[in-house]
Amino acid sequence: IIAPVPVIALSKGSLETMKERTDGTVVKSEQLLKNYCYGHPDSDLLLYPYSHGINLVNHHSTKSNVKLRWWNDSSPYFNRTLLELQQSSRLMFELVATNPIKKGDEIYMDYGDEWDNAWQNHMESWRPDPNNFHVSAETMNNNDDFHVLRTENEQQLQPYPQDVFTSCYYRYSDNNLLKPNQKRSMVVWKPTNGMISLRNLRPCRIIQRDPMTNFTSSNNQVS
Repeated sequence: IIAPVPVIALSKGSLETMKERTDGTVVKSEQLLKNYCYGHPDSDLLLYPYSHGINLVNHHSTKSNVKLRWWNDSSPYFNRTLLELQQSSRLMFELVATNPIKKGDEIYMDYGDEWDNAWQNHMESWRPDPNNFHVSAETMNNNDDFHVLRTENEQQLQPYPQDVFTSCYYRYSDNNLLKPNQKRSMVVWKPTNGMISLRNLRPCRIIQRDPMTNFTSSNNQVS
């Protein structure tokens, strides 16, 4: 056994989105997350693996040296509903070696002919949508025109692209949990050692911006 592979149960419909183009038309699309889920053509169930390192396993049809198998204690959950699966943490695969793996070897798994053919067709046929001009978050972060984050009110007039959202660096603890009958939790931002780290980067909504000397600060309300 190389690693345990716990999975989160999802429905295919939960990864479908309706996207509005710049010309006003609306098209149905799917989130990229679906490409990283396990599923079956005849089932609406998807299983998303979230264990450490599973995202480093790549596809190769002839050099595969690992495979997935069910963890023994998962079998009682095979006939459960989607909601029951989402409420359990017992559904799990095991990543096991099929050949000896030496230090420094690349780990490959055969995703199957159906996936391989679908990927090849996608690579050959995909073209950018001429009616959907996309600006990435990275481009926006490096563009002086987006240096000042827009508040919620400002976004009513100048909205960000649908797939871009604002994030802030903050730590989260039990002190931030919502109390009974409380709809929102206010978090006071304080710069502390180690705060600027990817593990502390979380979505936030810019409620108000207060100009200060030489820089702009934000009052961020987290919901």
